[in-house]
Amino acid sequence: MRHALLVVLVAASLSGCAAEAPTWRAVDLDGLSPSTVTALDDGLLVGGERNSAPALDRISSDGDRESFHLIPHDPYARTASLQSTAHLGGQLTAIGVQTGGAHGNPRWTVWQGTLAAAKLTNHPQSFFTFGGHDAGPLLGVASLNDQPVIVGSRTTSTGSRLVVYTVQGTTWSAPTASPEIVSSNPTRELGFSAVANAGALLVIAGDDLSLHDGLQQRPVIWVGTDAQHWTEISLPKPTQGTGLALATGVSCTGAHCWVVGWVHGTATAWQVRFTADAKATVSAPITLAGEASNDTSPSALVALSDGRAVVAVNASQPSISYGCLDGSWRNWNTPGEMSAVATTSNRVAIISATQLWEATIPNC
Repeated sequence: MRHALLVVLVAASLSGCAAEAPTWRAVDLDGLSPSTVTALDDGLLVGGERNSAPALDRISSDGDRESFHLIPHDPYARTASLQSTAHLGGQLTAIGVQTGGAHGNPRWTVWQGTLAAAKLTNHPQSFFTFGGHDAGPLLGVASLNDQPVIVGSRTTSTGSRLVVYTVQGTTWSAPTASPEIVSSNPTRELGFSAVANAGALLVIAGDDLSLHDGLQQRPVIWVGTDAQHWTEISLPKPTQGTGLALATGVSCTGAHCWVVGWVHGTATAWQVRFTADAKATVSAPITLAGEASNDTSPSALVALSDGRAVVAVNASQPSISYGCLDGSWRNWNTPGEMSAVATTSNRVAIISATQLWEATIPNC
């Protein structure tokens, strides 16, 4: 069923460019509480939950909304919230989560379908596929060798290790061990925050915390040509000092990526370009507007609009920073802290609290 799109107007401000201040519009999702938003060629894909059940809506560029038919089979899938969706080669893969069990742990569910059919089916997995004593969070869905993969982590006695889950038919599995370069050990603890594809490459944003030289933390990315071959690349810091230094978001188009994060209380962005043989060139760090909040885990998210970075900065005053072709940056406030961001050629959509907001990206 298709529904008309209703918007509510909310004023916003643009730092340094008041004449171009955009207007945020609250998108009516007919009771859907959004957790994830993904850009499509002709609109947005919004996932979450509605009436205590998983929900996925497609919002076209002309404002129509179509609700997908979701078929749960796993008990936890019936009340899950969709946390990540990816459209890869006509196929649609989604991850849902619901807390449950004696310890209230996350219970992950996986869904597959197509945009054309507007339908997703949950395929139950064995308990230990995504669960068990060493279960860790799932970052999202990506592509490897033209097949969908789910990227996440599992815990070890020394910290997290990166895991790439692959699928055969409808059955997902992961290797019992990970390469040393993406595994914590007694001298360093690794954190994994976000995943994106740079062409055929997997790019993971996160941090590397040294445990033997005064707890020095570095923002890093890991680049993989497959699930077993990885390169770790350090991202230069704009400042020296104490406090968190980590990459929290990554978005790519072709071989060009933007990585964002926080370094010693400063929101930071880096451009990364890859050659045909997966060698990387990293730009000098770019300091973005916004002071760190009291939150001990500040984050930044990024999406690309015609190659330009559009960064959701969760500072003390949450804002969007976007890059101009001349190298300058603009900034405008948002309705609140953001948990997801997606862009089309001239628009940006964010999720703040339980609301989806949309605005036109101003000209530079």
